[in-house]
Amino acid sequence: MKEALQGPNHSFAPEAQGADNSLSNLWLKERREGDPEVRFEIVFGPHRNSKDVEIIKDRFKGADIYIPESINWNENIEKMYSGLSHGLIKPEQAESSYPPEEKKGQFYLFGKETRKMIYGSGKEIVFVDVPDDHEMMDKYDILGDKLDTFFKIRDLGEAIKALREYLQFHAEIDKQREELILQQIPLRIREVLDKRKDLRAKPQVKVLLSLGARHTSLYPGLRNLGGEKQVSRTFPSNVMVMGFPEEAIRKIKFGRETVNSMSDEFLAKVALELSFYAYFSRSIQEKSTTEDTLKLGNQIRDIVKSFSTKDIEGVYNLIFKGRKFRDVVLEICRKKGIAVAGF
Repeated sequence: MKEALQGPNHSFAPEAQGADNSLSNLWLKERREGDPEVRFEIVFGPHRNSKDVEIIKDRFKGADIYIPESINWNENIEKMYSGLSHGLIKPEQAESSYPPEEKKGQFYLFGKETRKMIYGSGKEIVFVDVPDDHEMMDKYDILGDKLDTFFKIRDLGEAIKALREYLQFHAEIDKQREELILQQIPLRIREVLDKRKDLRAKPQVKVLLSLGARHTSLYPGLRNLGGEKQVSRTFPSNVMVMGFPEEAIRKIKFGRETVNSMSDEFLAKVALELSFYAYFSRSIQEKSTTEDTLKLGNQIRDIVKSFSTKDIEGVYNLIFKGRKFRDVVLEICRKKGIAVAGF
């Protein structure tokens, strides 16, 4: 059963179970007499192309502080974004600092458009994600190794075993990452208020965060941090359908299922979708420059959904014999009458 984030209010009751009362104490510790009211808005959505920035732009204009999702950031990145915001660095200069290989990455176009948005805005750009020198980054290296192990396996049963280990580890470090983000927010806002007397003198300071939809558990965490009335959230669509891998990770994170209780049939689809994104990465990147990111994600999920476990076993059997994953999947799609133009 696919996980859809539905309705204009996008109610996520299970996520609220992880709220931690110690967060409100952390916020109170950082508050000072005379501080302005702080209001948070989170924009949840994809980060694949320049169009995905549009919904953020609408809210960015009214924000005082902007917090982007930016794992593996460092002091140089922070200085660059600050320089962009205050007009000390032009977007073209910022882009020249990115190596060619990074410019081919799936999130580069989103980042490039974000940097254009920030330029000359005078907003405070704050990073609260895991920095590159944090010990948690070692765990992301381990996560990458687990994913590499999964991709090397040519037997579906063995691949599912490796996948269970990968998903469990992914869910665990996702939770650790989100806890770190929540702990950093009051500390970094305190720094801004101490540095920017003009913001501290305002009756209200607006903080905008942009995050991927997998991190919706940060919403109840922020509500616990700043108060229910101080936090709002926005989505690019009233119905956001998660891919199978994201659905699996969220189920584990929120305690809806354990990785061992997930069926082999469901995990076979997780395996197929992970492989689809890996082996079709170039065509997905090209399609994402012209197509709506959510629609493209839904199309890929629908393709994966149309494959039975027997079909997926067949894919693994053929690539074990030396066939290319891409060729096998396209061949099966054509036999099923599934539209795969552009892939």
